[in-house]
Amino acid sequence: RLPGLIRLIVRARQSSEQDFTDEMLHTSDRRYQDLFDNTSDLVQCLSAQGRFLYTNKAWRDTMGYSESEVKELCLADVLHADSLACCTDRFERLKRGELLSGIDFKYVTRDGDIVYLNGECGSVMRDGEPVSMRGLFRNVTEERRAEAALRASEARYQQLYENAPDINSTINARGEILSINQIGASLL
Repeated sequence: RLPGLIRLIVRARQSSEQDFTDEMLHTSDRRYQDLFDNTSDLVQCLSAQGRFLYTNKAWRDTMGYSESEVKELCLADVLHADSLACCTDRFERLKRGELLSGIDFKYVTRDGDIVYLNGECGSVMRDGEPVSMRGLFRNVTEERRAEAALRASEARYQQLYENAPDINSTINARGEILSINQIGASLL
């Protein structure tokens, strides 16, 4: 009877250890899911064929897709035409296992808006073959729009400066002309 009881105790302990391991794994998964879903960065994971395997909440909210809709998408579905050539090249480099950082490109949201992204991409390789590609991106759309507005404002100022009917110039402390508009240059 004692060996049967020992087997029963060993099985109960193994079952308890397995339950504990399962619970720890589940807790770890919830922690990582919480971390990814509560970051402002856009996180994505693609298959080697370019299909979306995972996107975090920030990615889905920014792009306007539900979790189930994302499962039907591939990279080409959200990539802006201006970014197609560079991203095709980058995707091939990722398939070879390269790590890419500081990359800029554009996506198109479900509603047709342009989203400017900056970030890094890497690959998960197994036996020399790509299993998946991951991307971690910052949404830099507002920064790009502000830069474009600043360039437009500077261009308007330059037009006003150049075409003013008065002499406009910048002179340093030594009396040297640093810049002068067209009217000023022609009069002088």
